[in-house]
Amino acid sequence: MFQNMSIMEFLQQGGYVLLLLSICSVVSFSVMLERFIVMVNLKSKTKKFIPPLIFKLKKHKYDEALAMCEENMSVVGNLFLSAIERKDKQKIVIEEAMQRNGAKLALYLEKRLSILATLGSISPFIGLFGTVVGIIKTFHSLSLTDAYSSNLVSNGIAEALINTAAGLFVAIPAVIAFNYFTHKIQLFLKELEIASSEAIELLTE
Repeated sequence: MFQNMSIMEFLQQGGYVLLLLSICSVVSFSVMLERFIVMVNLKSKTKKFIPPLIFKLKKHKYDEALAMCEENMSVVGNLFLSAIERKDKQKIVIEEAMQRNGAKLALYLEKRLSILATLGSISPFIGLFGTVVGIIKTFHSLSLTDAYSSNLVSNGIAEALINTAAGLFVAIPAVIAFNYFTHKIQLFLKELEIASSEAIELLTE
């Protein structure tokens, strides 16, 4: 039934609900791509940044470590910069500064993930709403005809179910991506927490 349909015809069959789900899909995949690029770039920079930084702190080369943080120009660089700038302060002051910047880092990493969570939650319901409306229209059309038509019923229901399928198409990748990014962020923050603890010990020894 749908083999010879163009994209526009397919959208017309689903109506405004399918158009809304198409927009949701574009938004969802845009967020996934943007977050993936951010995570890959940040992890790559961090892997190159932290080992040399810790090495300089072990050698008490604080000026060089400070310069590294300033050159890094990232949320991770700012995290360690806040600690090195307070190296002459008490340990608790350094810890509080890193905690504040760590919270900013977490917010930066989790940015827009709520969009994925929302789309993953509501898309199936939007699709289901479109299906229910489509089935109502089908039976209404059937009630206006004098003779029963099995083709009319089957075609109408098939067209209505497009919306359910579209809702799942949007929701499933969004939920998978949300869980994936959440897990990766937790691991990344845990690694930074370990590196931060080591940096604090080196700055306060």
